[in-house]
Amino acid sequence: MTRLRSVAALFMAVMSVGVCSARDVSPASLHRLLVLSGTAQQVQQIPVLLRLGLQEAKQRVELQAKTPSQKAAFAIEFTQIEQAMNTTFRPADIMRVIAQHVTHNVSEQDARAMLAWFQSPTGRRISQAEENASTPQAYRQMIASARTSLANRPRVHFAIELDKLLHITESVMTLDENNALAMFTALAGAAHPGHPVPTKAFRETIAQKLQQARPKFEMLTIITSVYTYRHIPMTSLHKYLTFLKTPGAMRFNKSLQRGLETGIRQAMTKLAKAIVVIGQKISRHAHTARPAHPGQP
Repeated sequence: MTRLRSVAALFMAVMSVGVCSARDVSPASLHRLLVLSGTAQQVQQIPVLLRLGLQEAKQRVELQAKTPSQKAAFAIEFTQIEQAMNTTFRPADIMRVIAQHVTHNVSEQDARAMLAWFQSPTGRRISQAEENASTPQAYRQMIASARTSLANRPRVHFAIELDKLLHITESVMTLDENNALAMFTALAGAAHPGHPVPTKAFRETIAQKLQQARPKFEMLTIITSVYTYRHIPMTSLHKYLTFLKTPGAMRFNKSLQRGLETGIRQAMTKLAKAIVVIGQKISRHAHTARPAHPGQP
């Protein structure tokens, strides 16, 4: 499945769904599906990867600090942002949204067919490979081995087919667009309170830039897929593609993607607002701490 296991988080996600209709997947099947597909474990890694990115950004910014006091100020700001990230990007919340999407779009019959796949030797091996590739350490290795991955033509071809089938690149670009829009809306609203935010123009600008960067996104998708499944025989990967083309698997993947996009968008909107508040507090502190000019009271 798409790389998207805290038992407690899963339990909360399942319990939040409510009463199911006859066509909905049952809570018990949903629980097993999200565990065996590796979705829950991969969602657990989202905050970890975000903190990794934040730490890398912090290191770059600190290199630009001209004084020890400026460096200390940067450290305080990044600590506050990390705290805000911990409270807004919570795996349990994202899992709850994913569970709601899956519950109302995947039938019990679909779930049973997919559970049979995930419990097969090939299905277990593929799900484990996807989980293993969702850690920060795996991401670093993935980037380091990019040239080797791109030289493996059969696996590159598989990665392209997988992208066409699951629309991985499109999903990543949509997430980037929504995240940028959420941050822009929060910052613009804080800078000009009471005035309409020109989101349409900003969205058009971001969409244009993302389309220009599409080849880079597609290449990263290929590198990710080749690295993730590098130890899986090609015969098994062809079976995987066949499985992903089944109606039930297609409904499941689409539900996962929509749920993930919605969950991250909601979290990003909260984080953007929290960052605005942090910026306002720092600005007020800097203003009050500024020494008065001679002659001023």
